[in-house]
Amino acid sequence: MSPFLLSGITYCGYCGNKMIGVTRKQRWQRRSDGMTRTAQYRYYQCESRTNRSLCDYHTRRAEELEEEVRRSLKLGGSRTKTAGNGALAVGEAEAQIRRLRDKAKRLDRRLEEYLESAVSGRMKQDKLRSLGLIVAGEQLQLEERLVESHKLAELQASQVERRRQRDNVLQRLRENWSALAFGERRDLIRAVLDRVVVKDDGIEMVLKP
Repeated sequence: MSPFLLSGITYCGYCGNKMIGVTRKQRWQRRSDGMTRTAQYRYYQCESRTNRSLCDYHTRRAEELEEEVRRSLKLGGSRTKTAGNGALAVGEAEAQIRRLRDKAKRLDRRLEEYLESAVSGRMKQDKLRSLGLIVAGEQLQLEERLVESHKLAELQASQVERRRQRDNVLQRLRENWSALAFGERRDLIRAVLDRVVVKDDGIEMVLKP
């Protein structure tokens, strides 16, 4: 039995259950000459219909559905399904880190001014202690925000890299679809597509983030 290209990532757009690949063979006798003919049909069928009869009889012929996925990948329309601008988010995170570092420098300068005032006698020790505690608290909060900002920047940078790799795979699928072996084509599709949602009048492809 031939494997199905979209097995495991195809979902019914009406009930949300998976669609499974089904192969049917049909035999009939031709009236004109009495010869027996055989035909094989391959299609994707809603699993709810197969197991629990919870969904209407939604099916798509395998060849037609796989060709529609190929065309959608080639046109690139499904790329709009990925929300957010990774490169912009990384830039914003880096700008936030720079702002926090500038604020840390200002806090250091403020503490130096307090110390100079205390040494010169313009500020009493108890006031220096009070103001120093305030600055120390602000510095501690600032350090915590810097740690979180660095983590966010690293996460967003890794997301940008994943998207870059995903775009490379998409380009390979678009340019070399016919030349790819079945197994390689299937693996590349699964590397970039989270799911294919199937309805009677079309599909929606959801890319992996």
